[in-house]
Amino acid sequence: MAWCLERGFFPFWVGVGLIGFSLANLVRSVRGIEVLDETLDLEGFLKALGIVVAIVSLILTAPFFGLRLGSGLFILATAFVIRPRWTTGFATRIVAVAIGFPIFGHFLFGVYLRVPLVEGVFGF
Repeated sequence: MAWCLERGFFPFWVGVGLIGFSLANLVRSVRGIEVLDETLDLEGFLKALGIVVAIVSLILTAPFFGLRLGSGLFILATAFVIRPRWTTGFATRIVAVAIGFPIFGHFLFGVYLRVPLVEGVFGF
């Protein structure tokens, strides 16, 4: 597996994926399949700003909380910014993702790819 990391195997395929999805978005836009109906209003701007604040908070607090706990908190914060009023079903799904994603990330990056993840003062 070390040869994959040394030769940039993972970043290469992430780049290929980004290019592919970007091309798909471009085609959808040119063909008129994806059309924005509204301009950016104040509510949309504040949500975008809230997500930027959540991302910056994750970056700044990762050395303290660690990447696993920090990404779970980031998911909860982002979900709250996007949808401030939660139903029981939505809250259940978001909490499940906030718990499951860091576990998945730990096994994918920390165990399988052996990429050291930032650990906080709590040890995870």
